[in-house]
Amino acid sequence: MMKKFTKYAGALLAAAVAAGSLAGCQGSSEPKEAAATQAQDSAAQSGQETQGSQAAGAELSGELEIVTNADEQTFNAVNGVFEKFMEENPGVKISYTTQGSDYEQLMKARMASNDLPDIFATHGWSVARYSEYLRPLNDQPWFGTVEEAFKRNIENADGQIFVLPLNMDQGGLMYNKTLLAELGIEIPKTWDEFMAACQLAKDKGYTG
Repeated sequence: MMKKFTKYAGALLAAAVAAGSLAGCQGSSEPKEAAATQAQDSAAQSGQETQGSQAAGAELSGELEIVTNADEQTFNAVNGVFEKFMEENPGVKISYTTQGSDYEQLMKARMASNDLPDIFATHGWSVARYSEYLRPLNDQPWFGTVEEAFKRNIENADGQIFVLPLNMDQGGLMYNKTLLAELGIEIPKTWDEFMAACQLAKDKGYTG
């Protein structure tokens, strides 16, 4: 979220997240009916908050640029939320685009020109690459629900986070358990042990 944070962006983003979650959960084990109900409830709550802010103050107006690397299914689901929002708030204009495989290069170029979108997707770079351009989000109502496993990857030294985390990928190395048993060695725990295991395998005629 850019530092020029708008007053309606929070509720709008929450509704979009609900739609995106619904689009992304179709391959999960959670029943579609339950997922749909949860997404609708979240969107309804966001809509109530937005309507409440309108009733209490002036009519919403302004422009918001949102750039993502979302796939077609997620993009269409979220775009439907934005179109409905703009119908209900004629003074608001939302530019929502997805860049696909060109996303990374586009964001680097826009960062270099100090012209980042108001809201955009990051993928592990919210602190190291983008935090100087972003506002802390610790004051958001969802902050207390962020899993600790997420926080370790998205907070800076002061405990500030700059992103709404949606998913996390875990990487690792695979190894041939059968081959290690044949070589009579344990799973390597250091780089030297790994290199020694590779050399032993090579000496025994195995090719990695």
